[in-house]
Amino acid sequence: MKQTELTQELVLAVAVKQAGLEKTFQKFPEDISIAFNTVAKLRAAGQLSCDPLTEFWPPMRVKE
Repeated sequence: MKQTELTQELVLAVAVKQAGLEKTFQKFPEDISIAFNTVAKLRAAGQLSCDPLTEFWPPMRVKE
């Protein structure tokens, strides 16, 4: 295992723990890994705001 792969696994483990996704990660590790990598790439490209109050997608609205 390369150094970068080990580092990525450790960062993912910390993120999962901080987000409280341990049970979800046990059931769906591949999905959580893909989501984590997607967010990391978007942040690195500057396309994802670091403001947690800013939604990444348009707000959902109830159709009447």
